Amino acid sequence: MRYFSEKEKTTISKEVEINPEIKKMIQEIREEYRQGFGMPTSDLLESFSSKDFEF
Repeated sequence: MRYFSEKEKTTISKEVEINPEIKKMIQEIREEYRQGFGMPTSDLLESFSSKDFEF
C-alpha cells in the first residue's frame, strides 16, 4: 500500500474541507476495500494496456 507524503496529506485535507463529499467518498472506498471489494491502485494500473487508451 502506498502512503501519502505530508504535502499530499495537506492537499487532501484542504480538498476535504472545501468539499465534504470527498471525505464521504474516501470513507466509502476504504470500507469497500476492507470488505474485500476493489483493488489497490497499483493493481488497477497494471491491468491497463495501451489498447485501453486508443480512440
